Amino acid sequence: MAALNTLLLLLAALAIPGLINRTRALLAGRKGIRFAQHLYDVRLLLLRKGAVYSPTTTAVFRAAPSVTLGTALVAALFVPVGDLPSALSFEGDLIAFAYLLALGRVALILAAMDTGSPFEGMGASREALYGALVEPALMLVFGTLALLSGYTSFDAIFSGDAVNGVQLVVVLLLLSWSLFGEKIVAKINPDDADPLPGVQDDSNKPVDGETDADGEADPSIGEEPNVGDVTGGETTDPGTTAPVTPTVDASALSIKTNVGTTLSKDANGTFDCTIKPSESIRLSVSGTDAATTWAVADASVLSISADGTISPIKTGITTVTASVGGAVLSIIVRIK
Repeated sequence: MAALNTLLLLLAALAIPGLINRTRALLAGRKGIRFAQHLYDVRLLLLRKGAVYSPTTTAVFRAAPSVTLGTALVAALFVPVGDLPSALSFEGDLIAFAYLLALGRVALILAAMDTGSPFEGMGASREALYGALVEPALMLVFGTLALLSGYTSFDAIFSGDAVNGVQLVVVLLLLSWSLFGEKIVAKINPDDADPLPGVQDDSNKPVDGETDADGEADPSIGEEPNVGDVTGGETTDPGTTAPVTPTVDASALSIKTNVGTTLSKDANGTFDCTIKPSESIRLSVSGTDAATTWAVADASVLSISADGTISPIKTGITTVTASVGGAVLSIIVRIK
């Protein structure tokens, strides 16, 4: 029975990322990636690609993935599923569970710092801050469970008569939110994240001749502007706007991703970007503080939010445009 409990936990761990991705795509009105895409990506990384290590890293960096995975697996052995007994159980395993997760976090932080890169240093700082915020809440919830049940073991706490059902549900909901709430919200609704400097917050609008993010035609497409008679004067109809004169030099602009890389640009000034179907990246225009409006030529290949986040839908090639200060930048995006 303990083996069945462990198997159910592993199946849940493998299914949750796919469930989050499908829910996110459903809420965004997109087709999204397939349910098991993350498993195919892991298979590809494990079977076809080897590890690449920086010459500045030591054994700490190489050992960190094994330590992080090992602590997570051992911690899962303490957790019972339904009426099934857990694989490991003893008085005080609540504390062992918390410290195992903390050990994995420490290994991840040390691995990031071991690279000697400022970007990984920022990631280590963020991970440490997140742990400082979550761990007190986790220990408070564990203390509440121990007070309500009189036990400090998961198996004893989740036995049928140890804790009132309503109290247990409330405490477990608080525990789930303290551990995973921020990550779930960030995955389901990434547009709520703070926008990059110089990126406007209004919704993404298609350019002329294109469809919107839902694949429906824009009713304004194809309409001719009602321009008044300009003979003998320079007045136009109040419902139209004069051509926009670029206020920024497009040749001086560059496009960066949220991981710090800069997109390459060819002789015609067109940028190039290649991403995997399972990845999402955020683009930003560097070199100006003017607001940026993003648009995509083929909404069936990818979607792009107002903050420049690209979410692939299927493999293919399309063009993304960034309008900033009257200048228009073109990016060839390849999903493969």
